[in-house]
Amino acid sequence: MSKKKLYKKVITLLLPYKKYIVGMSMLMLAITVGNAFIPLLQQKIVDKGLMIKDVNTLMCLVGIVVAISLIANIATLIQAYLRIDLNAKFLKDKQIEILNHAMRLKIDYIKNDGLVQIIKDAEYSLNNVSQITGNQMSDTLTQIFKFVGVFIGLMVINWKLTFFLLVLIPIRLIITNKLSKYVEKYQMNTLISQKGIHGWEDDIYHSATEVKLWNLYDKKSNEYDALLKERNVAVKKMGFFSILSTLLGDGIQTIFFNLLYVLGGFLIWGDSLTLGGMLAFISYSNYLMEPIGFISDLKIVLSEVGPALNMYEKFLALSEEETDEQKGRRIGCNQSIKPILICKNLTFAFKDRTILNNVNMEMVPGDRIAIIGENGSGKSTIINLLLRFYEIQKGSILLNNKNIADYDLQSYRTMFSVIMQNPYLFRGTIKDNLTLFGKNTVGEELMESGLLDFVDELPEKLNTNIGNNASHLSGGEKQKVALIRAMAALSKILVLDEPTSAYDKRSEEAFLELLKKSGKEIIIMITHEPKLLKFANKIFEIEDGKLNQYKGYKDYVARSEHNVGGKTNEYCVQGN
Repeated sequence: MSKKKLYKKVITLLLPYKKYIVGMSMLMLAITVGNAFIPLLQQKIVDKGLMIKDVNTLMCLVGIVVAISLIANIATLIQAYLRIDLNAKFLKDKQIEILNHAMRLKIDYIKNDGLVQIIKDAEYSLNNVSQITGNQMSDTLTQIFKFVGVFIGLMVINWKLTFFLLVLIPIRLIITNKLSKYVEKYQMNTLISQKGIHGWEDDIYHSATEVKLWNLYDKKSNEYDALLKERNVAVKKMGFFSILSTLLGDGIQTIFFNLLYVLGGFLIWGDSLTLGGMLAFISYSNYLMEPIGFISDLKIVLSEVGPALNMYEKFLALSEEETDEQKGRRIGCNQSIKPILICKNLTFAFKDRTILNNVNMEMVPGDRIAIIGENGSGKSTIINLLLRFYEIQKGSILLNNKNIADYDLQSYRTMFSVIMQNPYLFRGTIKDNLTLFGKNTVGEELMESGLLDFVDELPEKLNTNIGNNASHLSGGEKQKVALIRAMAALSKILVLDEPTSAYDKRSEEAFLELLKKSGKEIIIMITHEPKLLKFANKIFEIEDGKLNQYKGYKDYVARSEHNVGGKTNEYCVQGN
């Protein structure tokens, strides 16, 4: 990225915080004015006070210098507070931006990299980008203002010495420009290495149980060690060139400062400079060079910010399920309507493998639909298409004669309550999960269905904290809480993915009774359980990408026996 383009992007990032920038600039201006007078006053202290032994003048001038210094320090303190507040607000705003964007990404990105890695990659980039509101950027701006003030004061004392020092500026900047290219290169290597570490961490977070079962501690530790070594190589090289830039600049600066004594001596001997002027110039020449060091360091910082900003922008460029612009063009979903879902010529392929091939189906109010098929046949794919997690490749899905893509996504999804095979429960209490933190109300019929009897045995009943991913509950108890949560939602369509896989016989019967009393307009079940198949009035079987439709369990059994020459398949056997 060119420096000009990077500067524009940095300015764009800071524009929402212009009040902070203006406030800090005004304070810096006050510091600049003070710094312009102090070298001149220091010269007067020596020449008009010390040299001629004028105590009154000496005390007056010292008092003025102290007052100006105190005012400058107060201004610096306020400016530092504004900088801290700006940095905290910038980080907060961007962290919220990361979360909101990551949660709305298309499911393909999340399945490919994992949400943990995506967020950690973005936050790592952000931490580098946030240097633009950190100490170094603020100090650099302060030093630039200080430079202006001190420059004016030193020019008044002696312009020849001042221009001699200014020769140092291009030399230092040339050194910094050369070395900043290496810093930028190794910063990019660091970001890429860190991205690999985040992917590894995302995997280990989800595989802790398997690591224990297969005793993979040493292997995983060695993998992590190798990844960290790779990152540290880039970090060390980046740090080396940053330090080298500073040391070379400081070395050249030291040479110039010592030469000041030689040049200053000739000026004093030629009566072009007083001793007070020489002492004041030597004392404050460092203030003239400090900003140059900061500006050089700033170029190093921007060399680190540039690659991180590129990576952050790539994250923000990832497609969301629905953008604000799309949302503004889409219609709301009328929650009072009776839903009719129609799939027309639905075709879906994954990595050149056809999952669904010209599938047609209709779901109307009153339908209790069971979807069956072998593993990988496309059962979950149909659900993901209905829920708009996947984009339709060919064909269409209509809700009440309108393409589902025409509906506002959030409004559309409120039509559905979904229970996955391994449902996720949020950190919090059972009550939090049943009501979705107060969003829904759970009626008495649901509470007394028998599925929540296990709650009575818990120490704090509904207020029991369930731990991370409901680690304090069994698999069956998790499914029961998820079911009641889905039933309590004001939705029209209930989607169940192997809903009773962790139930005992008694719980299964209670679940079926609750399902029969359900007020949902359409129930869609991925299931192999005979009792649920018998509950269905339609059975959709996915086989080799095609759809076979049956008018209930009896029709399914009769046609299955006929198709296999009198032999029942696995579902029919379970029902006997």
